Amino acid sequence: MTQPNTPAKCLGGGLLILSIATTVLFLVPEPEEEIRKKERVAKEPQTDTIEALVEQLEPKTPTIVDALNEAFSINDNTSQLERIRTILKELSPKNLDDVLALIESEFSKTKENTAIYEALLSQWATFAGSDAITYAMSELDDDLRLDAGVAAARVWGLYDTTSAAAMLKALPNTHGKDYLIYDFAYTYIDQNPDAAMGWARTLPYELKKNATYHAYRSWLEKDDIAATNWLVGNIDFSTESTTLEAAAVHWARKDIKQLDAMIEALPDDLSKTSAMSTVVDWLATYKPKEVADWLNGHANSKALNPVLGQFALSVATTDYESALSWAEGITSDEMSDYFVNEVTRIHNATEQEADSNSISE
Repeated sequence: MTQPNTPAKCLGGGLLILSIATTVLFLVPEPEEEIRKKERVAKEPQTDTIEALVEQLEPKTPTIVDALNEAFSINDNTSQLERIRTILKELSPKNLDDVLALIESEFSKTKENTAIYEALLSQWATFAGSDAITYAMSELDDDLRLDAGVAAARVWGLYDTTSAAAMLKALPNTHGKDYLIYDFAYTYIDQNPDAAMGWARTLPYELKKNATYHAYRSWLEKDDIAATNWLVGNIDFSTESTTLEAAAVHWARKDIKQLDAMIEALPDDLSKTSAMSTVVDWLATYKPKEVADWLNGHANSKALNPVLGQFALSVATTDYESALSWAEGITSDEMSDYFVNEVTRIHNATEQEADSNSISE
């Protein structure tokens, strides 16, 4: 007689069936895609931290070299240049060598690539101005070095004016040094006028003469009172006559009273005469009717006498009536008679020359 299945026997049978089914399940081959996935995972480096895993999964940021290579493919020159300028703002000591090598491989060191090298050296100068200028002066074409070197010096001057000034002064006497010096004078005078003028005065003679002039002209335009006060108290007439001339013309154009005050404050008759001579030239050219009155206002100045003959020569040829009126108004009768005759002689000679030229034509 067959016995009915008991619960225990049913359970045992179920376990046996489950065991067989599981065994069969694991014997089924894995899909090929799953196998390849496991192989890839096995080959990839394993990370111990969440941060490292995240870093692996995130896309890598392009380097400055990658960005430049991409910019080189831009066909429009203007757009390409703007993009390169933007990228070069990321220049740093860490990537300098790679960027420099790439730029040199793409762009020759000649004048037509001025904008590229100006952008490169300007950014370079923000962290290594001396190296940037040395590179410009030693590695670049003669014409290119001027613009690129100036660009670097201007930027470096904003970051470290004193060091830039010392380095430029010490440069070898190669092509372009004077150009850099004169341009840098404008940068320096904006930062520290007294120091800039002092620096310019320490340069060799020709550089000194021109650098003081360029620096002073810029200062005069920005703060004419301070610049004039400095000049009156510090002028070295032997090398700074052009600086004095700049101040004289500035005030002749802007304010005659300030001009007179400056001349009166000058330390010696030589500098006063030079200033007056400059004023006479300028007034005779641009305001001939005013020059006689101005000179008469300085009739008692010892520095005036050497200027009188110059006035006769310059004004008598352009405005005879004003020159004659001035000569007749000189307070000294002897001087007045002399210059009336001199003005008349010059005027007549000028008229005769003009008549001769018209006849010959």
